[in-house]
Amino acid sequence: MKERLLYEGRRGELQREAARIKLKLEGLREAIVTGLAKVRPLEEMKADIIKEQAFDFDEAQTEYKAVLAELAEIREILGR
Repeated sequence: MKERLLYEGRRGELQREAARIKLKLEGLREAIVTGLAKVRPLEEMKADIIKEQAFDFDEAQTEYKAVLAELAEIREILGR
């Protein structure tokens, strides 16, 4: 019983972490798309900022996938 409570607690932590990372990813995606908007002349595009945002997105996405994988493992252990 105690082990189940530990898994349920960890699941709650991971769900909050996944929500936080998802918001970050959505914000980065919007920033990247805005930075690449066709209405902006090519010479005004901030390539260094877009590149950094893309790296941040990649890092956050890797973290997000790891959290989702751990959540799936916990769901399997708890049977739901």
